[in-house]
Amino acid sequence: MAGMRRDTDRKTREGWHARLTPVRVAVGGALVSAASLIPAFPAPTEKEEQMDIPFVGALGPQPGWSELDPATSRIKAVPLGQSWLPGLEAGFQPGEVRVFRTGTHLVVLGAMTDAAPANPSRGLNAMHFRKGDAFEVFLKPPGGEAYWEIHVTPEGETYQVRIPSAAEFQARRKEAGSIEDLVKPYLLDPPAARCLARRVENRPGWDAAVFFPLPAESYGEWRVSGCRYDHPAGGGDPVLSSISPLTRRDFHHQADWLTRVMSEP
Repeated sequence: MAGMRRDTDRKTREGWHARLTPVRVAVGGALVSAASLIPAFPAPTEKEEQMDIPFVGALGPQPGWSELDPATSRIKAVPLGQSWLPGLEAGFQPGEVRVFRTGTHLVVLGAMTDAAPANPSRGLNAMHFRKGDAFEVFLKPPGGEAYWEIHVTPEGETYQVRIPSAAEFQARRKEAGSIEDLVKPYLLDPPAARCLARRVENRPGWDAAVFFPLPAESYGEWRVSGCRYDHPAGGGDPVLSSISPLTRRDFHHQADWLTRVMSEP
């Protein structure tokens, strides 16, 4: 029984259940909700959901940050939020995500505020999100049911899986005894995507980039989501956030992911 209890607690920490911890702070002598001090996650409009994926043709085959910064500064960013909650929970730190394409890759950039970004976890396909900060990208290309889940840590470690379909994943999720058992058939080695990470000198935070090779069938509707596990420096449960308007605390809830259209440049 003790083992089952520990597994239940672990699932709660890993985003299988929702939790809200409200907090109030003093502003001008009055107590107000801390969540009210941070802009609320904007509900996407139909126009936003159907945005085209911008094409950036000025990048080399394996660009670094010195190329990415000037080339992507004008691309519209989508803020991270907690749309499954009535308000932002204590400890929420803002961030934003940009999605664009080159001639060879779909690229997802995450920029996250964090006074102490860190993750001690090491090794390809380790469960990095349990130990520290992680940026997570979910991509479903057009023309099939398969989707990819890719994690990056501030230290540049990565975890990558290819899941054949949402239906298969949800069925296995109900039966698997652990997340390790659940994802074992899906782990990618070698990884599918190239990943970058850096700590930022001019602001408290870190950035991550995922370069996903374009499949043969790339034009059409992509489902995209960028998410975050933000672990408090002093310990405690991580704060989860996403650019998708999730109706429940489940990063795999594909129906809520953003839709982005890739057209010929």
